[in-house]
Amino acid sequence: MRTFCIAMLGALATTAVSQTPSYQVTDLGTLGGFSSIAWDISDAGLVVGQATTNDHDAVMGFSFDGALSELDPFPGGQAIAFGVNEGGHAVGVQFHLGDVGGVAAIWHNGTTTQLGAFEARGINDANFVVGMQLDTLGGVTPVTWQAGMMNNLPTLTGGKGAARAVNNEGLIVGGSTNAAGANRATAWVAGNPIDMGTLGGQRSDAYDTEDGGWVVGSADLANGSPHAFRARMVGSSVTGFTDLGTVEGGTSQAYGVNAAGDVVGTSDWNAFLWRDGMMHNLNQLIVTQGWELTHAMAINSAGEIVGRGRHDGELRAFLLTEVTCEGDLNGDNMVDLSDLASLLAHFGTSGVSRADGDLDGNGTVDLADLAALLAHFGEVCN
Repeated sequence: MRTFCIAMLGALATTAVSQTPSYQVTDLGTLGGFSSIAWDISDAGLVVGQATTNDHDAVMGFSFDGALSELDPFPGGQAIAFGVNEGGHAVGVQFHLGDVGGVAAIWHNGTTTQLGAFEARGINDANFVVGMQLDTLGGVTPVTWQAGMMNNLPTLTGGKGAARAVNNEGLIVGGSTNAAGANRATAWVAGNPIDMGTLGGQRSDAYDTEDGGWVVGSADLANGSPHAFRARMVGSSVTGFTDLGTVEGGTSQAYGVNAAGDVVGTSDWNAFLWRDGMMHNLNQLIVTQGWELTHAMAINSAGEIVGRGRHDGELRAFLLTEVTCEGDLNGDNMVDLSDLASLLAHFGTSGVSRADGDLDGNGTVDLADLAALLAHFGEVCN
């Protein structure tokens, strides 16, 4: 009878359980200060971002590959690292307080290369860099850099614009103003700007692109409310411009996409993962206590996610890695009686998190969650 009951519970475990991951959270720390944010992660797992130092005034770029390392700023200056490629080249900006725009830089293996007077935001595996150039009047111009040459990109109407990301196929994305003066998500194909459109409103912006033509960003609805979007560039055509929705019915912005088309961002101050047509509040998928995840900035091909949240009330960069066996609710790398006890204590409860037993992310701890845990009971996570 016991075997029969467990088999019945196993049959209740839906595919949604296996498709919706659980995550452990790693606090990336700071450089002696009080806050940090992770901006990007490579497929190899190298994270870059910015963190405050022990004087609480300076912001320094960092890389993280198991340990946090400071990236070289100007002497007496500051720095931010915004992007990283598969060769381990990080890009960003060096500056002194009061500077207009600063100087773009590439950091690699302890060496810093200055690129010119602009802010570098993205880099592909060919070390092709994109970013923006600022002037004292508040103007912003999209620019590219490769092999020592910086060039301006044309905008939709010759006005302001910014380039934020580039994929290995040469697709560049960002934003520029249209004839009405509204910022529009812009894709540059062979150097030509293309207005990607909106979700019925006036404004949009693009923040990331990935091989295969995926583009993500934020676009206004007809009522002016911004929602995260995912689209795909096929040649010079915009296809599949999709409203990804929100977590709590408010607003959302998408900041990162991987080659599988998984999207991360923020919605109503909750970091989210959008996968297979569904937006998940990442706070409901973590097994590590003490965290409030607010912004997910990037996701790599392994599904690792980086961003910013609050850890025990402190602003911290985070790294999310998938739990390797389903049912490990407390993150101790085992599915055991403590996990089962937690699930049973919350059985039938709604509005709880993955750490409480909602393994399929449907908002309630139910029989499908119990079945998933029992199917892995006794496993040790790798």
